[in-house]
Amino acid sequence: MISNSNPYEELMAFQRDTEALEQVSGRLGWDQETVMPAKSGDQRAAERGAMSKIIHARRTDPQIAEWLSRADAVDAVASARSGANLGTSRSPRFGAVASENCRTQIHSCWAK
Repeated sequence: MISNSNPYEELMAFQRDTEALEQVSGRLGWDQETVMPAKSGDQRAAERGAMSKIIHARRTDPQIAEWLSRADAVDAVASARSGANLGTSRSPRFGAVASENCRTQIHSCWAK
């Protein structure tokens, strides 16, 4: 997949792409309710179904667990090197916080 050496950066890049796809899916829904041409419901259903499958596959990708595991290992090494473990482990809450941060940034750009 993504080939950066930093697991956190890899995860964030993957998450940004996933959330961008979620935004596209949301716009498909908005378009459906506001300006979708008559008789195009079947096509829109296929488009939204395809987007849902892709987003679900990304949200449940086993690579996410690998990135989190590697990020925790990097974090543990950094804590050991500093001589203090301040409870800065990146999982499981790490993914939720990162997701929300990314979602907010994407929304801010879209709103402009």
